[in-house]
Amino acid sequence: MLFWVPRNNRKNCRLFLFDMDGKLVRQTNISDEKTASVRVDKGNYLFEIFNEDERIENGSIIVK
Repeated sequence: MLFWVPRNNRKNCRLFLFDMDGKLVRQTNISDEKTASVRVDKGNYLFEIFNEDERIENGSIIVK
């Protein structure tokens, strides 16, 4: 799955991916890139993207 981050928010971005129980599954930096690629098993997930200490995006995704 790919996550896209707008150009003005790319510096020091960090992606956190959680399962539906709130357990952290993956985390990765998105610095100076516009996308982050993450491999996970099929299922439902929640994600948050932070720029330094500010959450700039969050949501849920379904991996089929």
